[in-house]
Parts: sequence; C-alpha cells; structure tokens
Amino acid sequence: MLLKFAGVKKQYAVGMRWAVDDRSGIEAIQFNTNLHYGVMLNINEKISGKLRLVALADASHNKAICLAGLLASRYQNLILVHRMSDTVYWACIIKNNSVWSGVGVPKATAGDFVGSYTSVSEVIEVAKEEFSSEGIDVQASLLSTDTASEDFPDFKAIDFFSFVTKLKKERTYVVRYLQPSKILLQKLLALVALVIALGVGIYYVHQQRLVSRLLHQQQIEAERQRQLQIQAKIDYFAKIQKTIELKVGYAVVKNVLNVLNFIPLQSQGWDLTSANYDAQNAKILSLTLTRSDYGTLDSFLYAYSKTPINGSIGKDNNTGVKTLTFNDVTLEKGPGKIAESGLTQNIPRESYRLISYMQLNNEMFKFALKGKSKSQYGVNTAAFQVSGEKLWQLIQFEKALLSFPTLTINSINFVVNDYDMSWKVEGEIYA
Repeated sequence: MLLKFAGVKKQYAVGMRWAVDDRSGIEAIQFNTNLHYGVMLNINEKISGKLRLVALADASHNKAICLAGLLASRYQNLILVHRMSDTVYWACIIKNNSVWSGVGVPKATAGDFVGSYTSVSEVIEVAKEEFSSEGIDVQASLLSTDTASEDFPDFKAIDFFSFVTKLKKERTYVVRYLQPSKILLQKLLALVALVIALGVGIYYVHQQRLVSRLLHQQQIEAERQRQLQIQAKIDYFAKIQKTIELKVGYAVVKNVLNVLNFIPLQSQGWDLTSANYDAQNAKILSLTLTRSDYGTLDSFLYAYSKTPINGSIGKDNNTGVKTLTFNDVTLEKGPGKIAESGLTQNIPRESYRLISYMQLNNEMFKFALKGKSKSQYGVNTAAFQVSGEKLWQLIQFEKALLSFPTLTINSINFVVNDYDMSWKVEGEIYA
C-alpha cells in the first residue's frame, strides 16, 4: 500500500514482502507472486556473497520509498503502529536493524504488515514477547502515530509527519523495477538449444533406423540395445516428473494444512494426540486418539465424524486409531512439466541451496539429510527430514518451498503439544 502526506510529493510504500535468497531464488518468488518491483540490498554478514535481501511490491509502488527499510537503517529495535484508515493499520517491527519476520503471516512479512486492528495487534504481541525474551527493552521500542494513539495507549505517541519526513538516505530505498538477471536469459537459450538438439537427434535416429534395415543382424541388435537405453532414460525422467507433480513440497504442505482446518483437538470425549499424512493419499488423514474422562467406547464411533466410522481401539480401551477421508477438500496442484535441464543443470545443486536455507533458519527448523545422495542420468536425489515445534513454523516452511520446485514430500507427522502441534516432514529433493 502507499502512504501519502498532504503537501508532500513523495510516496511511501508499506506492507512490502521481504525475502532473503540468491538472485535466482528471488526471481522464482517474483514469478510466483507477480511482484516485479522492489528494493534489493546486500547482506553485510559472513555468509555467501550471492545472497540478497529484497522487499517486493507491484508496479503501483514504483518510485515510492520503502518506509520499513528506511526505518531499519535508522533504528536498532522498533515497534511502530500507524492507523491508515478506520479499519486498516500498519505495523513496522525492526529487530537488530532488520525488518522482523519472526512469525508467519500469509502472503506478507510480519515486520512490514498491513491488516486489521485484530491481526496487527496479534503480530505486535508476538513481537513484544520475543523482544522481552531476548532482553530488549520493549517499552522503549513502542511508538504510535497520532492517528493510532487512542487504539494503542501504552505506546509513545509521535507526530508521524515529522517523524517520517526527517529520515535521511531515502535514495537507497526507492522502489524500482527489478531487471531479470542474465542467468534467466542463459537458461532460456540453453533450453532452446536443447530443443534443437533433441529435434536433430530424433531425425538422426530415424535415419539410422532406415539404414539399419540393410545392415547385418548384429548391427540391428546393437541399435536395439541403444534404443532400450534411451527409453530407460525417458522412463526415468517421466517417473520423476510424475513424482514431482503428485508430491511437490509446497502443494503437499498446503493440502495437509487445508485438511487440518477440519480437525478439532477433541471430539466426543476423545483427544487428538497425533496425526499422520501420506502424500500418496492426499485426502486421507490417520488420527491417533486418547480417551478423556468423557469418552466412551460408543462415542469412539462418532469421534471426528457425524456418522459412525469404524476404527481400531487399543487393548487398554484408552487409545484408538481412525482414518478420515476429506472428499470436499480442493487439492493444490503441482508445477507443470520441468525440462530435463532443470533437473540436471542446476548450479548450485538444489540440495546445497536447501542446506544453506536451513542453516540460515536453524533456530526455526531442525534439518537432516538421510543417507547418501544418489545419482542417475545426471540427477542427484537426496532424502531429507525437517521438523519444527510449532504449527506456524510449518506455514513458514510452506512459503519457503515455493523456491524449491523439485522438492517432494512423502509424509508429514504431527504430535499435539499444549494446544499446538510439533511436526516432522520426510521427503526427497531432485537436482
């Protein structure tokens, strides 16, 4: 959204989407969100120099000033709230001179967030708790503009016009069109060359078959063996394509979150203790239940269903397992066909990018590779496991998976802990 002041030509962009990735990863996010304008900054840390910090927006924000970035350059820690209209508020949260992203917000960044009074208040409360837990002086960080002071009385009220217009170094944070990198053009040229090469190859094979009819039987057999090898490679890539289509990571996580929307923590006196989701059966969820003080053997039949559903009760009559089917859930579809070059020519390998991302977010996720990676026809396959303690972390993981189109998920397991869910994802990544 755009923020304007009377009598001032400048416009300020708020509610931008922030991300950290290399240039190709950022371009993937732009492609999926259709946000091609923004501010791109270098990261001054002892990590890969290829990583960039970017704040993205659409074309309507062109030449506006990214206000959250500007405030991050000026303030070490800040929680600022501004009322933009009767129902719309903007929260800017800065932690250690960076725009905060400590809680997952759908299609937005928590530290540069535009929403209702309720949603903004919830984000601010999470930020205050994190600041306090890390020894940051929360009260000294709280500011509210003159329009929001009544709604947030414990915040220090400020003159927002004077506060914003006195900020310096605006040129660094002007929103501009982000020109695609040369890598994208190189990949396109490589794809065109591959298509031409395949066309020439098919024509050559056809000519060879015509000539082979005149050759000795031994030559015919040699040609037949060569064709079998080619077909084996085609079948191998077709299998990978099918696997990615059915079990691509971001779609699987979104589907299981849609299914969980229908699941309460208790039903008919039976408590939900764990749930297992298999990507092969996208509309089925297996539940493990524990009987509470109000549960009975008869009520088990109706637990988590309006009609009796048979399940399996343990020998102690206090635990049980049920399998639920959700035919009304609309499933997220995977990507279209990925060119062979997209699986064999990724530099760096997708598994290396995944490891780098997990190392940067090791406080949020626990990550491990399972066994040694395998290689066939130039494609590396690596099995992995990712886990988290909170359900919102899985939502954050879903957003990150948009940058990994060749990552697949086989299963997701959930365990209920104090009205929240820990989770474990197992899958494979192709690169």
